Amino acid sequence: MTRRRYPLAPLARLRASRLDAAERTLAGATTARDAAEGARVEAERARDEHHDATARTRAAERVALERGDLCAGDLAREHDWARARDAEVQHLENHLAQARASEDRARASENHARASAARCAAEARVVREHAARWENGQLAMAERAAEEEATEAWGARQRPGRADRGLG
Repeated sequence: MTRRRYPLAPLARLRASRLDAAERTLAGATTARDAAEGARVEAERARDEHHDATARTRAAERVALERGDLCAGDLAREHDWARARDAEVQHLENHLAQARASEDRARASENHARASAARCAAEARVVREHAARWENGQLAMAERAAEEEATEAWGARQRPGRADRGLG
């Protein structure tokens, strides 16, 4: 008996290639999410450093003002510096908000890619399991056919005279 090829082999190859593509997409999405997360962390660090630097500068200015080392011109410059500081804080907060939004989009994309990869893996697993059951069925049929053939051959050897006498 000749062995048949698995009839759904093209489907199995298609599902395997879709799984490979989905896994590559997931890897890319994970890399993008990692980069977005790094950008967010960097934006938070820049904001925090700016906050710390301005707090140190304000403390030094306050000490100088209390000692009487500052004049009216210094106080006017402090006002201009405060407006520039506020603009920089706003810029850093906007940058951080954009980084967070980018990270959220990247995370959503990664979750979508993860779900797609899981679906493709399940589809590929279904075909692999079916192929294994089909192969086992083919082996069982081949064994049954070989057993029947052996039984017929054994039976024919056991009763050679019956067929010659017309009794068979």
